[in-house]
Amino acid sequence: MTIWPAKEACLWVIAALAIACTPERALEGLPEAAALRAARPTFTVDGLEISLTVDVARNAMPGMPRRGIMVGAWLKPVRTPSLKGLDLLLPEGTAITRIFVVNGDRVWVTEAQPRGRPMDDEVRVNAGDGPDWERGQTVDVYAEVTMTRWPTVYVAARGEQIKVVQ
Repeated sequence: MTIWPAKEACLWVIAALAIACTPERALEGLPEAAALRAARPTFTVDGLEISLTVDVARNAMPGMPRRGIMVGAWLKPVRTPSLKGLDLLLPEGTAITRIFVVNGDRVWVTEAQPRGRPMDDEVRVNAGDGPDWERGQTVDVYAEVTMTRWPTVYVAARGEQIKVVQ
């Protein structure tokens, strides 16, 4: 069977898209790899320190189809004694757009889904149907944070253990 060059090119594009859609990839292959390695647990905007908190779990409920890991993540201002009693609001347009979960040299990258009602002092997101990694494994979680008037920031929660939800 002869494959015309245009058809062969289409097959290569389809194969590349299929690989890109797999839930896991090599960390070093990501354009964001250096930014993720440099990420810290907090970042500061206009003197306000903002922290990332995450919860990583997998579903173990009886009768449910086996699902991969799930991540809940939230950003909020760090309250210090000098800021007690003040309304601490996140910068305008603060959002977590993507979640990166790293297990060894493998990474799962997914879009973050907003959770709950929008608030000015906290951002909450979920991500689900991740890789089939086992409970008890330790992973690093990174959030890609965007804000209206500031550049994209990557923030880290390292050494998180995968818990089980029952």
